[in-house]
Amino acid sequence: SKWAMAISMFYGRSAKNEGLGSIFLKNINKRYVLISTIMLFSILALIISLFHDYVPENHIAFYILFLFVLFIFCRLAIIFFNKQFSGLTGDTLGAINEITELIFLLGVIIWSQLYI
Repeated sequence: SKWAMAISMFYGRSAKNEGLGSIFLKNINKRYVLISTIMLFSILALIISLFHDYVPENHIAFYILFLFVLFIFCRLAIIFFNKQFSGLTGDTLGAINEITELIFLLGVIIWSQLYI
């Protein structure tokens, strides 16, 4: 969900000139997005290596699919918030964080039910 926020901050624009959201949106660049993506893949690789006995065989497809789903959700959320609020705020970034957590957790539940 933090990766999704970094993606949203990179592609989004600030609704206001002041506030916590505008601070984040003004200071995000490609370097931060790259670092967050590398950290995400590093954590996933660590989890897979530690728990490889408990991870389904085609887990890589699951992670790639879900990263794509989360990326698409972020882009759609940006479009929605641009129409509703003329951009992103700290609250909308928090909403993106919470919703992407729910999407991922629901996906894990569905994925695990398919492989039990």
